[in-house]
Amino acid sequence: VPQSVKGRVAHPPKNKDWGEKINNKEYKFALKSAIASTADPGLVSSRGHIVDTEELPLVVSDEFESLEKTKDVIKLLNALRLDKDLKRAKKRSIRGGKGTMRGRKYKTKKSVLLVVNEDKGIKKGASNIPGVEVATVADLNPELLAPGAHAGRLTLYTKAAIENISSVI
Repeated sequence: VPQSVKGRVAHPPKNKDWGEKINNKEYKFALKSAIASTADPGLVSSRGHIVDTEELPLVVSDEFESLEKTKDVIKLLNALRLDKDLKRAKKRSIRGGKGTMRGRKYKTKKSVLLVVNEDKGIKKGASNIPGVEVATVADLNPELLAPGAHAGRLTLYTKAAIENISSVI
């Protein structure tokens, strides 16, 4: 009973649900515009990515999905001349404020996003590269494609992902 010693708390504090809802049409529009912005070299470079090629988006064959070793993934990304962007994301800075004490000491820049049709080992291979993220077509969302609401993330697609991207939109 609430009034007794060792009793339950009468009106305990409740966790607030910080999740915000968004209209379905608005979400789909945001996703479409974020996908379209990955093909604009001006937007990609204005986000801070260092890209040597003017042809965006970058598309690779479906064998890329089955790379399991980090060494092989880095070799392929270097062959696509993304080594400068990987080097940019490798530098990490110490965060200011209380987040330093709360387990969020370092800030890491976002580098290339790898969009695959299905994960056949690429998540394991790319998980240890700083700034690189892997997403399947089904998991695509505007936050991955436009981190911090800044459109134009450097994105690498597989052919199967490009073919199946219409199922998400």
